[in-house]
Amino acid sequence: MNHCASVAVLCAVGCLLAQAPDAIDPQVDSAGFHWFQLGETRQEVVRQLGPPRLSSVFGADFEGWQFQIGELEEGEFSHHAVFRNSDGKLISMTREYPLPVNVDLLFPASQTATFTGPADWHVRARSLGEGRFLLAMGVAAPGEKTTKIVLLDESALRAFYPWLMEQIKAQIPQLRK
Repeated sequence: MNHCASVAVLCAVGCLLAQAPDAIDPQVDSAGFHWFQLGETRQEVVRQLGPPRLSSVFGADFEGWQFQIGELEEGEFSHHAVFRNSDGKLISMTREYPLPVNVDLLFPASQTATFTGPADWHVRARSLGEGRFLLAMGVAAPGEKTTKIVLLDESALRAFYPWLMEQIKAQIPQLRK
């Protein structure tokens, strides 16, 4: 087997081993919410999801990675990671589902609030503590389905959704725990 073929086989095996089911989708059990902690390094994310399909630098201090895990159409992505370049840490992970899903288990009513953004666009938000927030995009009430959830830290929330950060501070102080 030539060198290129050996590298391709190793990459494929690494990708299969790296994509741990726990990392692909967030989970909730009696112990709480499990997915990414935020603060992971690029290497830790690659161990969890495999190498990204695309990457790009944007803004003054960000790098985005896009992943294609599962059966997706060309140009569709299952996960989006954002790293802060200044320290190399993961600050946001987005899970995009190919079809709308009910995510109510991730958003208990007593720990979740609904916010309205530009053009009457709704977001359900939940504080996970330690400056981490989970968002269900386009969802106004329990039972509604979404194709996108976002886990992000407070710095990413402030940078990417400033209108939401202001609403959280003003309306729901307990979400800032």
